Amino acid sequence: MTEREEAKHFALETEKITIRNADTNLPVIFADVIRGAIVSQNVLKINLAQLVFDPVSAEPTHQLVASIALPLTQAAQWGELLTRIASENSIVTGSPDVEA
Repeated sequence: MTEREEAKHFALETEKITIRNADTNLPVIFADVIRGAIVSQNVLKINLAQLVFDPVSAEPTHQLVASIALPLTQAAQWGELLTRIASENSIVTGSPDVEA
């Protein structure tokens, strides 16, 4: 097996990786809604937006604040985690506030 073929079959056991908290100034992003998502090359990109008031139109609008990119293979685990957190905190689950 070539080195390239071996790299394709490499499985990383993420639960065994130590998490370092070297930077305590990590950014915190507040978002009201998910404003679309796309899958490209096995990466899920989720766009996050917050509700803001537009003084020109005097209407509320959504402003994109960040994107999260993660391996598509991790998407289900994120969903399970967020669903569990909502359930444990008595948050009513239903249709998420997602805009295409």
